[in-house]
Amino acid sequence: MRGALVGLAVMAVLVGCGSSPAVTVDAGPPDAALDDRSEAAVVDAVVADVAVSVDVAVKPPWRCERRRPAPVATPSRCNGSASRCGRRLDQVVFPTTHNAMSTRAERFILPNQERSMSRQLADGVRGLMIDLHRYEGDAYLCHGACTLGSRRLAEGLCDIGTFLDEHPEEVVVLILESYIEGAELEGALREAGMLDDLHTQQAGMAWPTLGAMVTAGRRVVILDDHADATRPWDHPVWDFAQETPFSAATPADLDCRSNRGRSGNSLFILNHFLTAPTALPRLAEMVNHDPFLVDRARRCRESRGRIPNFVTVDFYETGDLFAASAALDAEAEAAGADGGL
Repeated sequence: MRGALVGLAVMAVLVGCGSSPAVTVDAGPPDAALDDRSEAAVVDAVVADVAVSVDVAVKPPWRCERRRPAPVATPSRCNGSASRCGRRLDQVVFPTTHNAMSTRAERFILPNQERSMSRQLADGVRGLMIDLHRYEGDAYLCHGACTLGSRRLAEGLCDIGTFLDEHPEEVVVLILESYIEGAELEGALREAGMLDDLHTQQAGMAWPTLGAMVTAGRRVVILDDHADATRPWDHPVWDFAQETPFSAATPADLDCRSNRGRSGNSLFILNHFLTAPTALPRLAEMVNHDPFLVDRARRCRESRGRIPNFVTVDFYETGDLFAASAALDAEAEAAGADGGL
């Protein structure tokens, strides 16, 4: 019986320590030869051994490792094209992912995307719609209930910063659905080493060209639906952008009606995804392909009198997001400063 108690004590210690390394214990003499003192000594030895093993296995605190190369003095290809260097941000089309953080790669339940945000950026996505929540005492990327999928905001931002370090002529726009305070957002940006990447735009002033943003090293724009006025880089999204409705269940629901944002705002978000009742790959198959995607974008461009800057889809790897965005961008360039509309 005493030997069994020792075994239970050892097992309790190991279970309490999670995935600690295995510990081998000398069982000593048979049960009958163990007294209370020797039994206690065995348990104490096991606890000490496991504690040492756990201490060795503890990882150092997480840190975002950024290279932060010097800004490019004379950019040659902004967001993949020489012509975009000379165009203002509101004259460029950004392929954009809806709920970019909600990915199967990150094990989100009912995701909106298959691939991670790092992969999205590597593939050519330049606009990321992300949701920010307070969870477990910290700022997290979640879609609705964080129990269905979550990732620390600072870690997600670090992925974006790493991409910027590796691609010094790229500009990225973050469109935030935020349920956290400005101080929490700033804290996550600081932890990710991104505060120096942020562009600040004064309302009513012309946007800079992508080339100017690259040269200045300020290559991230934040558009936030819960902006903090004390932080000038935290731009109120609906002071700068307008959008189409975001609650479409069928392809016929994807029209060009106005939703949030004033008609005179310089940026145009084209919400082009179906939710019935959640995002699904088969729904993306219905709307992400040309000619449906590009034809709808052109109709909305004509209706709104400005180019769709953010062509926003679910499951971006399905269909023709990049081809449609490139075609719309080329048409905007050919038409002149404001799309010729």
